[in-house]
Amino acid sequence: MDRIVKFKGYSEIYERWIKGFYVKHPDGTCYISETYKSGQWVEVVGESVGQYVGTDDLNKVEVYEGDLVKYANFVNWKDFNGLEDARNLGLVIFNNSGYNCKYGFCIKMIELVYTSTHYHVSKIEPMNITNAAWGLEVVGNIYSDKLNKKG
Repeated sequence: MDRIVKFKGYSEIYERWIKGFYVKHPDGTCYISETYKSGQWVEVVGESVGQYVGTDDLNKVEVYEGDLVKYANFVNWKDFNGLEDARNLGLVIFNNSGYNCKYGFCIKMIELVYTSTHYHVSKIEPMNITNAAWGLEVVGNIYSDKLNKKG
């Protein structure tokens, strides 16, 4: 296997994201251990758990399922046609429909900011073309947004 398999989930006890190995017990409780050998498993909110997609954003931040990202469908996205930032907003999802998605992960468009006239606009973008050179940047997480709306 040539990819890293790890997860992140939000711990309400520690009030932070935990990254590492993931297990879901039969009773539905979810745990993540930052280091497998330590044996310290931290309970996380099941709804917040997302898998690492195998790539980092332009700031070297790991990208996980459930992350909110800015992305472009063209390379020259900075200061393009008078727009300071011509990137779209999307949600990283798992999609096993075979749509050329890296390890099954794609970006589901939430908000279209701009697209070049020669590019087909799709509601699902494959992760393998929206890398750091194309302006891929993690700007939040869908679970964090829900958490912030509660409080």
